[in-house]
Amino acid sequence: MLNATDAIRFVMTGGTMDSMYDGSIDTVVPNEKSVVPRYMAGVKVERTLEFSEICMKDSRQLNDEDRARVVDVVEASSEKK
Repeated sequence: MLNATDAIRFVMTGGTMDSMYDGSIDTVVPNEKSVVPRYMAGVKVERTLEFSEICMKDSRQLNDEDRARVVDVVEASSEKK
């Protein structure tokens, strides 16, 4: 039987998977919301999946505040994966 420690938490900050190319400005632009929960809904996983969206930024735009929020979410999470 699965318990809370068997759950998987996704901590999302944007990046390649959560971006799309905008030809009008010739660069990638992060989506407003992460697509990861929608993708994972189509995958058969026998664990509880939890999602925390920190921000939606290109990784080059992450700052110390964003990184601190990632640490806070990970430390507060009951999930171990």
